[in-house]
Amino acid sequence: MKRISYLFPVILTVLILFTTESCSVKKLSKNKITKIVYSYGDSSVPPKYHRSYTITATKDEIKIVVDSYGNILADTTYQMDKQKFDKLTDNLCENKLKNKKKTEDTEGCTGGTSRNIKVYSGENLVLNGYAYFCGGEIFGDLDGDINSFAAEIKSFIPDIDKLLE
Repeated sequence: MKRISYLFPVILTVLILFTTESCSVKKLSKNKITKIVYSYGDSSVPPKYHRSYTITATKDEIKIVVDSYGNILADTTYQMDKQKFDKLTDNLCENKLKNKKKTEDTEGCTGGTSRNIKVYSGENLVLNGYAYFCGGEIFGDLDGDINSFAAEIKSFIPDIDKLLE
């Protein structure tokens, strides 16, 4: 019985180490994250259908700018509270967003869409990654569940579908 009591702390420590998620943004206290910028680049389609946008979130506001090849179609700002912003910062880690080694072999793949995520602590850029979705593949230097994070940040824009028309 003594042997088991000695092994218990060792086993518990090993379990904790192997079940703890690593998250590059998590190393930074969520109170130090001051701004998150999510950008979506639409595929190459006629201007009538093209919708790229950037969503910028801080603890006070969330702003969306929608454009079609540089022509601004919407520029709208909404109030954001700290609780919602904290939920968004938690989501960065839950979706394991981080940089990875850049993949560039997009040979023969054109017309895809892109996502870019930037996270700031004050003026310091603490995460900057992009992903290019094309032909069922993902290229770039951003890793994690990008689409789930995108859905989360878009959920804070009450009329996003109307803005993207």
